[in-house]
Amino acid sequence: MKVPRAKRVWVPIAVAAVIAVVLALWIARPRSTSIERAEIGQPLPSLAVDLKTLDGETIRLDDLEGPLLINFWASWCRPCVREFPLFSEALAEHRDLSILGVVYDDSPASAREFARSLEAGWTSVEDQEDRLARTFGVSTPPGIPQTFFIDRNRILTSRVFGEMTQERLRTELDGVL
Repeated sequence: MKVPRAKRVWVPIAVAAVIAVVLALWIARPRSTSIERAEIGQPLPSLAVDLKTLDGETIRLDDLEGPLLINFWASWCRPCVREFPLFSEALAEHRDLSILGVVYDDSPASAREFARSLEAGWTSVEDQEDRLARTFGVSTPPGIPQTFFIDRNRILTSRVFGEMTQERLRTELDGVL
């Protein structure tokens, strides 16, 4: 018995559509239910996890005090090169400000050289197992840089996608200092 031509065309298309939907749902699934997400206007989730700095030391995000700027960056990121001097100026101007750099999708050796060449005066950590990226919802796309501002009460006040400008940095810092 001969199958009508229209049916022969639509069956593979329908199968492909079902596969595409299943694949999309699988990709979009939460990676881990044990990681609490940081949300704007909410207290920062407790992150009592050891973070390895680019210098090989261990710190915890929960141990950082005062207003906090968290910046996700990589050595291959051209906008990140332009942001680093702005962060250096902010750190010099606001002694109570803490900055934490989070290396995203980069090798520790490349990141270490990048931070040294730009004279970053703050701690940067490797994001082992993408724990911080998942907590803060950093993914590709939209990618990096992404910067988060946390006030003295550990409330996440804002998130900036893309390259930071001097004006935007001042505005965001005014909200946390």
